[in-house]
Amino acid sequence: MSNSIEDLTSWEMIQAEKVAGVSAMQLEQGGPGTTALLVAFAWQFERRLNPKLTFEEYARNHTLAEVTEALGLETDEEVTE
Repeated sequence: MSNSIEDLTSWEMIQAEKVAGVSAMQLEQGGPGTTALLVAFAWQFERRLNPKLTFEEYARNHTLAEVTEALGLETDEEVTE
Protein backbone atom coordinates (compact mmCIF):
# COMPACT_ATOMS: atom_id res chain seq x y z
CA MET A 1 0.00 0.00 0.00
CA SER A 2 1.41 3.37 -0.92
CA ASN A 3 0.97 6.63 0.90
CA SER A 4 1.00 10.16 -0.38
CA ILE A 5 3.13 12.92 1.09
CA GLU A 6 -0.05 15.03 1.12
CA ASP A 7 -1.49 12.56 3.67
CA LEU A 8 1.08 13.51 6.31
CA THR A 9 -0.20 15.61 9.18
CA SER A 10 1.45 18.96 9.82
CA TRP A 11 3.21 17.47 12.84
CA GLU A 12 4.53 14.53 10.83
CA MET A 13 5.78 16.93 8.15
CA ILE A 14 7.57 19.04 10.77
CA GLN A 15 9.18 15.95 12.30
CA ALA A 16 10.32 14.72 8.87
CA GLU A 17 11.86 18.09 8.05
CA LYS A 18 13.54 18.23 11.44
CA VAL A 19 15.17 14.81 11.18
CA ALA A 20 16.19 15.35 7.53
CA GLY A 21 17.45 18.86 8.19
CA VAL A 22 15.73 20.06 5.01
CA SER A 23 12.53 21.96 4.31
CA ALA A 24 9.81 20.23 2.28
CA MET A 25 10.11 23.13 -0.16
CA GLN A 26 13.49 21.66 -1.14
CA LEU A 27 11.69 18.82 -2.97
CA GLU A 28 10.49 21.22 -5.65
CA GLN A 29 13.99 22.62 -6.12
CA GLY A 30 15.90 19.34 -5.82
CA GLY A 31 19.42 19.35 -4.50
CA PRO A 32 21.13 18.16 -1.33
CA GLY A 33 18.94 16.55 1.30
CA THR A 34 16.16 15.44 -1.02
CA THR A 35 16.81 11.75 -0.42
CA ALA A 36 16.91 12.19 3.35
CA LEU A 37 13.62 14.06 3.21
CA LEU A 38 11.91 11.33 1.17
CA VAL A 39 13.16 8.70 3.61
CA ALA A 40 11.90 10.84 6.50
CA PHE A 41 8.44 11.08 4.92
CA ALA A 42 8.24 7.30 4.47
CA TRP A 43 9.52 6.85 8.04
CA GLN A 44 6.64 8.97 9.32
CA PHE A 45 4.10 6.62 7.70
CA GLU A 46 5.88 3.59 9.16
CA ARG A 47 5.87 5.23 12.61
CA ARG A 48 2.08 5.17 12.54
CA LEU A 49 2.40 1.39 12.90
CA ASN A 50 5.56 1.36 15.03
CA PRO A 51 5.89 4.59 17.07
CA LYS A 52 9.25 3.55 18.55
CA LEU A 53 10.92 3.13 15.14
CA THR A 54 13.84 5.52 14.76
CA PHE A 55 14.77 7.32 11.56
CA GLU A 56 18.13 5.58 11.52
CA GLU A 57 16.55 2.13 11.88
CA TYR A 58 14.15 2.86 9.05
CA ALA A 59 16.83 4.29 6.76
CA ARG A 60 19.23 1.40 7.37
CA ASN A 61 16.59 -1.22 6.60
CA HIS A 62 14.90 0.21 3.49
CA THR A 63 16.22 0.77 0.00
CA LEU A 64 15.45 3.93 -1.93
CA ALA A 65 13.25 1.83 -4.23
CA GLU A 66 11.23 0.71 -1.20
CA VAL A 67 10.95 4.30 0.00
CA THR A 68 9.71 5.62 -3.34
CA GLU A 69 7.25 2.73 -3.58
CA ALA A 70 5.98 3.41 -0.05
CA LEU A 71 5.35 7.03 -1.06
CA GLY A 72 3.71 6.10 -4.35
CA LEU A 73 6.36 7.93 -6.35
CA GLU A 74 7.29 6.90 -9.86
CA THR A 75 10.91 6.43 -10.79
CA ASP A 76 12.42 7.07 -14.18
CA GLU A 77 13.18 3.85 -15.99
CA GLU A 78 15.69 3.51 -18.77
CA VAL A 79 14.12 3.21 -22.16
CA THR A 80 15.76 0.53 -24.27
CA GLU A 81 15.13 -0.13 -27.90
